[in-house]
Amino acid sequence: MHIFVTYRRADSAAYAGRLHDDIVDEFGADRVFQDVSAIDPGEDFEVAIDAALDKADAVLVLIGPNWLALGADGLSRLHDPNDYVRIEVSKSLARNIPVVPILVGGAALPSAAELPEDLVPLARRQAVELHDSDWRNDVEGLVRRLRGESPVKRGRLAWVVGAGLVLGATLGTWALLADGEPGSDTPTDCPSSIAPEWEQIFEGTQSTTVSGDEGTMTFEVSAAYYRPTAGGGELVLLTTLTNTSGPLNYDHDVNRYHFLTVDGYREYDYREPDDQLICFTSDPGTVSTGERSDARVGFTLSRGKPEGTLELLVALASAAEGTIQITLSQ
Repeated sequence: MHIFVTYRRADSAAYAGRLHDDIVDEFGADRVFQDVSAIDPGEDFEVAIDAALDKADAVLVLIGPNWLALGADGLSRLHDPNDYVRIEVSKSLARNIPVVPILVGGAALPSAAELPEDLVPLARRQAVELHDSDWRNDVEGLVRRLRGESPVKRGRLAWVVGAGLVLGATLGTWALLADGEPGSDTPTDCPSSIAPEWEQIFEGTQSTTVSGDEGTMTFEVSAAYYRPTAGGGELVLLTTLTNTSGPLNYDHDVNRYHFLTVDGYREYDYREPDDQLICFTSDPGTVSTGERSDARVGFTLSRGKPEGTLELLVALASAAEGTIQITLSQ
């Protein structure tokens, strides 16, 4: 495996050096390219970057508190087309390889509005946080995920990194595979039918209507299915989004589903790097005014079969939110 590390020197040089040394111990010095520091004097910068990215199986983008540092024009240096960090990240995103934001120093993942157009996909990538207080364990977890050697916490999906990225999970007799990247808004598809070993724990109609800048949308849950696993369990919800008064071609994607709470315990939080949906399928993927889109949304559960109440928080692109509350069958 070849790994490309990119960072801004004034922002995260110390973190980059520390991470570089740790992953070199795991993968070998000849398999870790630390951006500009690995380019020989007189060597063509873009040629060297292209050559390194052609070999890379994963790109780690270190983001510290000053990654969006402003230039003399008052804009982020990333808006300069000649900025070396922008060049590296842009070229990485243009290739079919995983690009993983690594958050250090308490930094947050930049929003799409803060990035130039060619870097906007970075805002949708699943980020990994490295903490000073737990550096060794955080890096060990990163390395194991890059190797595909262990599942994420609470039995969620593991990363398997090779020439591309595959997210895999098994739901009974279902083998779910998808081409994608950590944090992409298209996880593996849910199968079109429910296998016999799944127990239906809810059937009915529970809904919420949410209004935001883009108009009004109605979300509905009509059924819930559960299957026990060694790690706790898995849950699939049958949902519907109706474009009541919104724009044409409104997206019905994973970004509409933010939190899942079961009996007061939060099982899924879209902000958590390790909390990924098992699967998601919507048909159609976009809806115009007056139209509806059905979806299957899959979650991992840590506490076995749900009882009592289930709350699903849904959101519009403008961040307006609503909650669907379901009383589960006993």
